[in-house]
Amino acid sequence: MRSRYTAYSVGDLAHLIRTTHPDSPHHGANRRAWTESLRAYSEGTVFHGLDVQYVAQSGNEALVQFHASLTRDGQDVSFTERSRFRRVGDRWLYFDGEG
Repeated sequence: MRSRYTAYSVGDLAHLIRTTHPDSPHHGANRRAWTESLRAYSEGTVFHGLDVQYVAQSGNEALVQFHASLTRDGQDVSFTERSRFRRVGDRWLYFDGEG
């Protein structure tokens, strides 16, 4: 989770794409459009901090609850989410989340 937050904050779009599960509803079928969407979000957001509140793992699935402090256009757009990750080999990939 921390690496994805950092990737958003520094615009490491390749890392975000690499760490998204291929079966995730957030996985973009059109790589170019997906990359541009990630770039627009990353460049238009100021990332103030991440607080990981809870982590649980069961087999090849893990839950991470976090609070992300963000602003866009001077407005607070912070949120709390419980993200689901799935392990593929030795890597944990983002699958989806609930806010």
